[in-house]
Amino acid sequence: NAMSCDGAGRFHDPMGGRADLAAGRVRFVGDAGLRIAEDYLRILRFFRFHARYGRGPADPAALAAVTELAPGIDRLSGERVRQELWRILAGPEVAPTLLLMQSTGVLARAVSALASVDALERLLAHYPEADPLLRLAVLIRDAPEGEAARLVERLRLANAERDHLLALIATPLPDLGGG
Repeated sequence: NAMSCDGAGRFHDPMGGRADLAAGRVRFVGDAGLRIAEDYLRILRFFRFHARYGRGPADPAALAAVTELAPGIDRLSGERVRQELWRILAGPEVAPTLLLMQSTGVLARAVSALASVDALERLLAHYPEADPLLRLAVLIRDAPEGEAARLVERLRLANAERDHLLALIATPLPDLGGG
């Protein structure tokens, strides 16, 4: 939230970021729509930061802006999407974050409209240490094969990651309970 420290160690907080941090508020500096239009990757970063630093409900203005501008994710390079997606998948509060992303249409743009957060929640209940690649595999395992292949291509996964992800998708999961 626009906080910085200069070379002399002086703290600068022109937008009240320290108070936001203390309160667990994650929001865009100024107009959320304008900030996002400058770089659509900020949509994914918003969710990552909210998962790590946010407390309570997400900022309504931010949610409205990310919902409206979610199609901008399509303009981002796959490498940039992959980098943020991995951080989200490896971070705290992954299932609630993905559900919030799903409610705004962001998850459909970044991963798949058929992403199964329920399946991921079941995996995490049994294997909370699951790595981002396994988490992604469970998230998209029910998507049509062509959609999984398109995601692999979009994210520009390394050959070893691609092969591992596709093998994980094809491997039956142990019974995790639920649907």
